[in-house]
Amino acid sequence: MKLLTTAALAASLCIISVSPVLAENIVGSVRAWQYMQADGWKSADGTDNNTLHNALYQADVIGNYPWTKQFLLRARGGGDYYLATRKRTRYAGWM
Repeated sequence: MKLLTTAALAASLCIISVSPVLAENIVGSVRAWQYMQADGWKSADGTDNNTLHNALYQADVIGNYPWTKQFLLRARGGGDYYLATRKRTRYAGWM
């Protein structure tokens, strides 16, 4: 009985300890905000360029497919998320 309880506990810990990275579909990365600006991206909420450059340098692109109108950019190191729509980027506030 003790072995069964230990096995069940170990299995439940393995199931609930899945890394959050596995839940996100990372499809690319951003080199820097200046390259996004060159492609016509703008800040929708008036965030200054230095803040966006620091936040989006080497950010992960999550779920950017041709059929989607929006996708997420995750700041380097797993920080803040930014919601990106066509030609715009704004802070989404998720962490």
